[in-house]
Amino acid sequence: MKRNSDKTTGSASSSRTTSLEDLQSKVQANDDALAFLKAAETAFQDDTEKYCMFLDLLLQFHHKRSQVDEVIETVKELFQGHNDLICGFNTFLSKEQEISQVTIDEEKDSEIHRAMAFIDNVKERLQNEERYRTFLDIMVEFQRGNEEIALQVFNEVTVLLNGHQDLIEEFTTFFPDVHGHE
Repeated sequence: MKRNSDKTTGSASSSRTTSLEDLQSKVQANDDALAFLKAAETAFQDDTEKYCMFLDLLLQFHHKRSQVDEVIETVKELFQGHNDLICGFNTFLSKEQEISQVTIDEEKDSEIHRAMAFIDNVKERLQNEERYRTFLDIMVEFQRGNEEIALQVFNEVTVLLNGHQDLIEEFTTFFPDVHGHE
């Protein structure tokens, strides 16, 4: 009879341990989620509109009003250039849905190839060497971290590409936030 009692006690003890582990796991998940939200808020302190869009997206996701794939793609767009945040979004995803660094790198490589193809196209079309050099100078200045001048860059390049509407349209895909402020 004592053995049954031991089995029951052992089972209850095992159950309590599992419950404690589950609780600790949930607390850790909440801490991770809060830390991620704080990191996102800090990263976008100068772009509160983008941060608010992310919070709205997160609410839609939480209430299951958006498909996971759509949410992941939107997160990648919103957090473009912030790979730490893109990977950090995994906090809200199941293991099967996680965004891998490999996926991010592949997308980045694809974007680089697209940009290089665009630059080659501009070089081919702008046979005036001075206009092409000016284009490159503007792009180098922008790449050096002067992203605050995005609207100015957009406008200058648009003037340089005057008469090449298809190049202007392709160029706007690299500046989606600026295009609306023309």
